[in-house]
Amino acid sequence: MKNSSNKRNKNLSAFAFLAVVLLLMLIAGDIKGGAQSVNKSSSAMGAAVFITLYGGTEDNADAMISAIKELDEKCLSPTVEGSDIFRLNENAGAELEISQKTAEILKTSLEICAKSDSALNVALGKLVKLWGIDTDNPRVPAEEEIKTALETADLSKIILNGNKAKIGEGQLVDLGAIGKGAACDIAAETAKKLGVKAASISVGGSVTFVGLKPANGVFSRFSKNEGVQWSIGIRDPFGPVSETFASVKTGPASVSTSGNYEKYFEKDGVRYHHIFSPVTGYPSDSGLVSVTVFSDSGLLSDALSTICFVLGYEKSLPVLKEYSAEAVFVFPDKTVKATDGIKDSITIKNSEFTLV
Repeated sequence: MKNSSNKRNKNLSAFAFLAVVLLLMLIAGDIKGGAQSVNKSSSAMGAAVFITLYGGTEDNADAMISAIKELDEKCLSPTVEGSDIFRLNENAGAELEISQKTAEILKTSLEICAKSDSALNVALGKLVKLWGIDTDNPRVPAEEEIKTALETADLSKIILNGNKAKIGEGQLVDLGAIGKGAACDIAAETAKKLGVKAASISVGGSVTFVGLKPANGVFSRFSKNEGVQWSIGIRDPFGPVSETFASVKTGPASVSTSGNYEKYFEKDGVRYHHIFSPVTGYPSDSGLVSVTVFSDSGLLSDALSTICFVLGYEKSLPVLKEYSAEAVFVFPDKTVKATDGIKDSITIKNSEFTLV
């Protein structure tokens, strides 16, 4: 009995030791598997790309960046030869086969354009090129040039039939108002497929948050803490790039900002920015300095921030309601207005701004 008992005790001790080793391996696996944050930066779509992962690896981050670049180079870029949008613009008037992803994005964009009464117009490529605000030689075009460019912006001439598309002769498609948001979407999809627990994805002025941020910066399978909300700063449109005037707490969401300070040039004391009115052909003047939109979709938040900037505060509210989105509006006098669903989550950090 004694020998049997000792043997049993030895077996139990060995089992206990093995259990402890396995437990330590699981904990180590949590840490090694990406529980600590992983940070990566790159560039795509003419913008900086920043990715932070919790519960993910560097390989995961690399895959997300690759997905963004592939979307740009194969689908949406108007300047990369061989991309779907480049080919459509080069062969205006001819029906071409495009990728399923490009077709999906173009279809969604056209639907949003229609619901916004063309405040967003992806057929404004001729006008965008005419002004050249993204180039080294921006200029104020003549009235006749603007009129001619606007005549090519007829959305009804963009025809989609499954994976086949055609744009009107003389048209240029420009998806600059949705591209960075779409890039955030595809990076978020990639993160979820790879099992990333939480992520912050930034492409230019668009940000997408996946999951909830771990409270102490570390996820553990043994912790019941499911995470905390993210905090995002809204840039001070009157200050340097690094300054914010407010912060907003949010759960998983996509956030995009459009403002007259992002891309512009000045001539004879007048600032001409890159967000155009599809009615006048000039930079939009709706009484706003910036708009930040919170939505479930990166593409949608990107598109809506442009739409709201063009429409102005009052006309934006029905569109935001239509898409269950929230927004923060900044006016030239530093007054700030926000929709009801986001207002209580805002903290004003700069006393020069007033939330009303």
